[in-house]
Amino acid sequence: MTKRRGLSACAVLLCGVGASIAAPAHQGTPSLGHTDAVAAVSPHADVKAAHKPLTRVERLRLLEERIAKASVEEAPPLREEAEALRMRGLKGGTRLLVFEAQAAADKHQFQAAEESGTAALALQGDQPIVRRARAVIRAGAGDFDGAVEDLSACLAVDPGDTKALYVLANLELERHQPQIASDVLKLLKQRDPSFPGVVSSLPTMERFQKQVELQLDGQPD
Repeated sequence: MTKRRGLSACAVLLCGVGASIAAPAHQGTPSLGHTDAVAAVSPHADVKAAHKPLTRVERLRLLEERIAKASVEEAPPLREEAEALRMRGLKGGTRLLVFEAQAAADKHQFQAAEESGTAALALQGDQPIVRRARAVIRAGAGDFDGAVEDLSACLAVDPGDTKALYVLANLELERHQPQIASDVLKLLKQRDPSFPGVVSSLPTMERFQKQVELQLDGQPD
């Protein structure tokens, strides 16, 4: 039952992320809202709107768009900036718990690590990077279904999180779901064409792609 739930969650994730990639930025002609009405009356209103600072999430989305078009040389600093913006959404206590969870996982103390990750989620469950952090811990502990559920929740909110996509693709390969892994890999390449191996313990992108192709070739039609 747990595995079926994990697969269902992943299927929903792929549909949602794929739709977000394919959907145009704007559809139809927007109606004249309150802000537009004010701008039509006041010549200074549009100037104020133009100088309104972007939110953290808006800045992150713009960065993700740039990463999707970046070259191998341009992408790394953009990825670092995007990751910093994700972390900036965490409060001090949440960030401390995430660091504690990562430190415990590095020592293979996975129960303590997951407890810290779950406590971080209790504080800020709306921040997708916390979900991704716990997913990595669960994956390290061998709880692939739990990790996929966390990654699905992460990517539903932040579909441009290429680290989460990379981990998800590898997890689906571990769960003997090469077709799903291949689909996730395609999404990752759309989001970040020059994406390298982020975690040193995971295979490089080229080796991973070969693993997916080998598993797909070995399956009966």
